[in-house]
Amino acid sequence: MNKYSVNEEYFSILTIENCYWGGLLASDGWVESNRDRVGLQLSDTTHVDLFKSSVQYTGPIGKRQNYKDGIKGKESKYISIVSSKWKEDLKRNFNIIPNKTYTLEPPNLNKIEYVVSYLVGLIDGDGSVINHKATGGVIIRFLGTESLLEWVRRWINLLVPSKGTTSAKVKRHKPECETLYRYEIAGRRSSEFFELVNPLGVPYMKIKWDKLASF
Repeated sequence: MNKYSVNEEYFSILTIENCYWGGLLASDGWVESNRDRVGLQLSDTTHVDLFKSSVQYTGPIGKRQNYKDGIKGKESKYISIVSSKWKEDLKRNFNIIPNKTYTLEPPNLNKIEYVVSYLVGLIDGDGSVINHKATGGVIIRFLGTESLLEWVRRWINLLVPSKGTTSAKVKRHKPECETLYRYEIAGRRSSEFFELVNPLGVPYMKIKWDKLASF
C-alpha cells in the first residue's frame, strides 16, 4: 500500500491539462524500469508545486542542489510518485517509457488542442523560447529524438504554415550528438503559435512565454 495518495486516473482520459503535463514529463520526467515510479524535476520550482496540486498528490516535494563543472548552480525541486496506473497510462497515451531519452516516440494524440498543449509541455521541458537579438523576434526551439521532432514538425506545419516554399527541418542539435535533435520556428510563426496556446488555458511557464506575450 502506498504511503501517499495521488489521483490514479489523472492520465487515463486525455484533457488539455494532462496533455501539457504529458509533454513536460516526456521531456523532463522519468519512469523507473523496475518500479512503478514516475518522477519530474524542474528548476522552475513553483511549477513542481503546481504539478503536485494538479494531480492531488499528498506526498512531499524534494529539493536538489545542481552543479555544473563543479560550480554550484540553481536549486531544483523534484517529485516522485508511485503509481502502476500512471505508468500504464503514460505509455499508452504519450509513449513515455523507462530510458526514453534516446527512444521517445510521438504521443498518441489526434485533437488539435491536445497536440498544442503537449507541444507547450515539450517546450517548457527541454525546449526554449529565445529572444533573437539580430531580428528582434522570438525563436521557439524543440529538442528531442528525431522521430518525435519529425512529428512536431508535421504538426507545426499544419498549425502555423510557413509562407515560403520551404520550411525548417529537423537537425542534429550538435554534430557530435547522434540522438539529440532540434527543430525551430521563428518570427511570425512563433507569435501565431502562441495565439493558439493562449485560449486553451495551458499552465505554461510564464518565465519562458512572457517573451512572446509582449509581441
